Amino acid sequence: MKTNAVVIVSVISLSSLFLGSCDTPVGQGAAWGAATGAIIGGAATGNVRAASIGAAAGAAAGALTGKIVQENQAARYVATLIPASFFANHSRLPALDQRACA
Repeated sequence: MKTNAVVIVSVISLSSLFLGSCDTPVGQGAAWGAATGAIIGGAATGNVRAASIGAAAGAAAGALTGKIVQENQAARYVATLIPASFFANHSRLPALDQRACA
């Protein structure tokens, strides 16, 4: 009986760790990609092997898409931290200035 309790607690703990990763855009993209890939792979062929291959491919593509979304969100956040006056005073690089080329 004690071994069953340990197994149940371990499964619940591990599942909470896996589900916690879905809070990030990468985890959400991987989850949606895996679900979509499994549905398409299973519907196209009707066997489990193709569904699992579709899930793996979909998870990889979804994770890459989620990573791109995450980087765009981070860049947008950083852009809001830099005041607009910084860009007004530093809008031109010296090498691109017309007087520097003359």
